[in-house]
Amino acid sequence: MEVKKAVEEELRRAREALKEAEEALQRGLYVLAVRASERAVEHCLKASSRMIGAPWASLGIAEHAKLIEDLIRRRRGEVEAKPNLTESEALAELKRAKELYASLEELLSEIEEA
Repeated sequence: MEVKKAVEEELRRAREALKEAEEALQRGLYVLAVRASERAVEHCLKASSRMIGAPWASLGIAEHAKLIEDLIRRRRGEVEAKPNLTESEALAELKRAKELYASLEELLSEIEEA
């Protein structure tokens, strides 16, 4: 039960970060939107790490590995080096973060039903 609570807490944090990303995007603050999207991905990855042993095949490992790789690349300063991100770039990051979040919500639901 503690694992479930930890997963739910990380997903709650991811949900909050996604809301921040959407608000920043609406205000034209694209760098902030990308950073909030990255935080959402981080919380999703923390949630997924708590689910080790769950049926990972349904998550699409390759897509999630790419998210991790992209996150690491950005953490090295690529986002900082490009302060004038476009709306489409910010939208793409938000979309990927939302997809990961939705995948984990679905997986948690499947685990609860099992």
